[in-house]
Amino acid sequence: ELIPDGHPSKVMHLLSLGTTLEDRFNCAGELGDLEDALASLRHAVNLTPDHHSIKAQCLNNLAFALRSRFKATTDLGDIKNAITIQRQAVDLTPDGDLAKARHLNNLGILLQIRFEHVGESQDADKAMTTFLGVINEPMADPSMKLTAALRIVQLCESNQATNNPTNLSQAYQRVVE
Repeated sequence: ELIPDGHPSKVMHLLSLGTTLEDRFNCAGELGDLEDALASLRHAVNLTPDHHSIKAQCLNNLAFALRSRFKATTDLGDIKNAITIQRQAVDLTPDGDLAKARHLNNLGILLQIRFEHVGESQDADKAMTTFLGVINEPMADPSMKLTAALRIVQLCESNQATNNPTNLSQAYQRVVE
């Protein structure tokens, strides 16, 4: 409130505040903290132009705060909005950027969550494709690639439509490389 919207550090302060409030919600369970976190993160997104390098991180943080609210309330609108916002984060992150794999991974997690709650096989398929994208991302951390491969296995086990040996083989092969 004391820093004007045009100040160069305003967005970073809003991101920090939003993350801190979400962490406090995760510890104390006060939904008001999460609502305040969402307000701060939305403000950060609105203040940041699309071409700015921090915009994708703002969107990523907002999407995961919506995920937290979905976990608390099971309002499907929150997970739907989180997926839309996370897709924007992925789209704004240039190929080769260190954050690309993380943003893809987070999108895959959101799609997997929606699949687990709604049961639409297309969500499982999209999540699997997204996790394969993480595995194929050259800048992805090896542990993130392994986690993505394990999520593919989970998806294959829970959805016969995606239980394709080629998907499993491709996932493990890329991780081992």
